Amino acid sequence: MSYYLTSENSVLNINNAHLKVSGNIQTDVMKLGAIEFAPPASDVAGTVNFTNVTTGVTTSSNLNVGGTLMLGTVEVVGTPANTANLHDVVNLGNVTSNTVQFTNAITSLTAASNVVVTGNVTAGSFLGDGSELTALNAANIGSGTLPVSRGGTGTTSSTGTGALVLQNAPSFTGDLTVSGGIQVSGLTIQTVSSSKTDTSSFAGTSVTDISGLSVTITPKFANSKILVSYDVNMGGKGRVYLRVKRVQGSSTSYFWSDQGSGGWTQSPGGGASTSSYSGSNTDAEVNGYPFKHLDNAGGLGSITYTVQGWTNHSVYNVCINRGFVDTSSAGHGGMGYWARCVSSITAQEVCQ
Repeated sequence: MSYYLTSENSVLNINNAHLKVSGNIQTDVMKLGAIEFAPPASDVAGTVNFTNVTTGVTTSSNLNVGGTLMLGTVEVVGTPANTANLHDVVNLGNVTSNTVQFTNAITSLTAASNVVVTGNVTAGSFLGDGSELTALNAANIGSGTLPVSRGGTGTTSSTGTGALVLQNAPSFTGDLTVSGGIQVSGLTIQTVSSSKTDTSSFAGTSVTDISGLSVTITPKFANSKILVSYDVNMGGKGRVYLRVKRVQGSSTSYFWSDQGSGGWTQSPGGGASTSSYSGSNTDAEVNGYPFKHLDNAGGLGSITYTVQGWTNHSVYNVCINRGFVDTSSAGHGGMGYWARCVSSITAQEVCQ
């Protein structure tokens, strides 16, 4: 049996009684003043299932849930006065063990005051001047260039060919120990020297190395200058000449005048030299001759500088640290009448 209410305003009134339906209620629209789902027993299913894919439940007032409200997503719509904001959410609880992820591609989190993090902060990069960062461990700086103004060297590495730059006249209160070289323009960083305390005497026109007047220096920097100097005490018979021989690897060159006397070619026979002396066969004089020359290191290869001597005649003599006449006289209490001296050669590396 079926009953129909065909008018939109028709009403089915049931006063002080119940409407019991054992089947289904089919309706396009159902308007209820109040509804209560109260299963008569625990074994009666009391689940209401809404299958509308767009809107399952609509209410213009409060929705009270005495148990747990389980939702897939929550979307709050309406005027600002009716919209829950983050402040309201935090009032309910501001602690979560879940990961909070912000996907805004420009600015995901903005804070007007401090952000306190007890763990680590991981970021692709950090922006700002870093003036408030404290307790930074410089040992953890693994890449990049620390500028000199921040206490760095201005280079990308502590090893290699980079230079340590110090500005504003730094001072050191303790010892400064350097196992390598310190390159400061004008600074002499190593000195080698050899002194000749005995005498030498030889004759002839052959250019001869003078024993004891030779030094070898190994430059620490390829662009350094080498200051070569000698102080030689010399006597002799006839014309006596000196020059400095320079040997580096397979290359041999000399320090002497660029030509001989009278415009002759640069040669021992032409008198080209660094120092010269002229004595007679009765000459007992010993004269000191200085020489200095600023040479180019020309690389890192060792350089040997040697003083050489010769005369312009086969019977003439070169005398080092003594005169040609070198005798004692009983008339002077057995003491040597003529002087014996000391000569030396020095090479110093000067940074550029």
